[in-house]
Amino acid sequence: MSTDLFVQVPTTLIDPTRALIASEGVGAVYSVPWQSRTHRSAVARTAADQTRKKCPEAALLLDANLYSGRQRKVATAEPTRDWITVQRSAGLTWALTDSGYVAKGDTAGLRTTLKTAARFGGQVIAALPIASWWLSHAADSLRSEINAHGIPVALMVEDTDDPFDRTNVVTGLVHVLTADVPVLLLRSDTAGLGALAYGAAGAAMGSSTTYRHIYPDIGGGGTSGSVSFILPELLAYTSLTAFERHYLKDKSHAAWCCDCALCGGRDLTWIRTADIPKAAAFSHSVSAVAMLGRGLATAIAAHNGPQAWTAMCEAAHESNIEIEKLTGGDWKRKRALSAWIGATPEPAAA
Repeated sequence: MSTDLFVQVPTTLIDPTRALIASEGVGAVYSVPWQSRTHRSAVARTAADQTRKKCPEAALLLDANLYSGRQRKVATAEPTRDWITVQRSAGLTWALTDSGYVAKGDTAGLRTTLKTAARFGGQVIAALPIASWWLSHAADSLRSEINAHGIPVALMVEDTDDPFDRTNVVTGLVHVLTADVPVLLLRSDTAGLGALAYGAAGAAMGSSTTYRHIYPDIGGGGTSGSVSFILPELLAYTSLTAFERHYLKDKSHAAWCCDCALCGGRDLTWIRTADIPKAAAFSHSVSAVAMLGRGLATAIAAHNGPQAWTAMCEAAHESNIEIEKLTGGDWKRKRALSAWIGATPEPAAA
């Protein structure tokens, strides 16, 4: 792929996504919203075609998104060749399978997904929408199954909240990333940067809470209508409402500012006064994540990705503690940061 950093967006956000691909050099994972499932082939093809008109070299993936929602597809239902054909006919370099959800302990479904994907030929990525249990409790089994089938995979993790705040999920991901085949992490937040630091072939950060992890089919689903964005110094996302509440505690704190190309060092209160705050939050978040990704790229190229990511997490962890104290505990520190710090490999012996 021409990039390893992607933004994951619904197929309804073609125009702003094209602009960010052009300005930030990221790729895009277009997810078909559940409302469009019955005509997903046409919707996905349109997203790819319209994006390529302005960004002909863009790295694109098409996510059927059948694994989410109350009537989601389950992993024992095989991925279809038709969805692969749609992507190949759109001229995409890589095709992502329309896999079903792999529930806790569903080894049969996992094998069905991987085995079927392997039959589709080259340049196919097996989408693996998995319960967080697979990383927290069965990472070794998951890695073994991936290796046994020998096909690149794209992990997407289900949880009611940030899955990487759960015990052992970060260490499980790090283990799976040592598989013999390329592994991507899609539908993520700043954990995607950590995945890249530990060798992921690609990572996608969601445009909204809906696309930052998979929500269980029990009535959850993320507040896609709310405005949320990244605070780079904290390596965490926040809602605009919460940000403004915390900002008033100390308007001069560095955590409220951003040095991305869009913000230029301003504090993030500008998002509230933008013509369309939700669009401004999206553009800022992509620009900020791209900035963070560029900061990691040199270290990754020098095989020092884990150490560089740990340094970023340590700094963010300290800032999280400051903000937690500043707000009297109203701000909840991002627990995944401690897990990433703890996952750092020991330096090689001299």
